[in-house]
Amino acid sequence: MQHLYIRTLNRVQEVNFTKFLVDKDGQVIKRYGTTTSTSAIMDDIKKEI
Repeated sequence: MQHLYIRTLNRVQEVNFTKFLVDKDGQVIKRYGTTTSTSAIMDDIKKEI
């Protein structure tokens, strides 16, 4: 199986449903693993709105 990789936060991340929270300027401010549910990150999302 082929894997895609992206460079962010000065690290290479495997792309496999990894979630990133970005600010209004498009900067990554937090990374969440593949098993983190969207509902688990709602507080962080609300802080950025």
